[in-house]
Amino acid sequence: AMPMLISALVTWLALNLAQLALSHSWFLVLCLLLSALIAPITALSLGTMAANKVQGFALAKALNIFMIAPVLAAFTPLPWQWLFGLLPTFWPARLLWALHFNEPLIAPIFIVGCAIEGLLLYWLIRRFSTSEI
Repeated sequence: AMPMLISALVTWLALNLAQLALSHSWFLVLCLLLSALIAPITALSLGTMAANKVQGFALAKALNIFMIAPVLAAFTPLPWQWLFGLLPTFWPARLLWALHFNEPLIAPIFIVGCAIEGLLLYWLIRRFSTSEI
């Protein structure tokens, strides 16, 4: 819970510092919820896929590649942009864009983002609970 809280707090702080915070604060809460789910996904990815500290460090470096997905998606035409939706880092950014540009897809983006991140989190929890420590 603590990494999720810190993630939400840092995201809120970054959005405010960058002056990207929205006038409707409950919209921002939706973005914070989606971005906070990335913390346990990252932690469980490291915990389930790395056998030791060296592998964990290498995997952490590799996972940072996925953080660039929202930036790449911003420069991708809309039909192809949704392919980035397979990555959990896409959904908070896409929701922020939808909120910023008043797109009508706010609820579906939030629901699909929660579903994809939730399924990934469920799979990682199952994998972590069955792995040998």
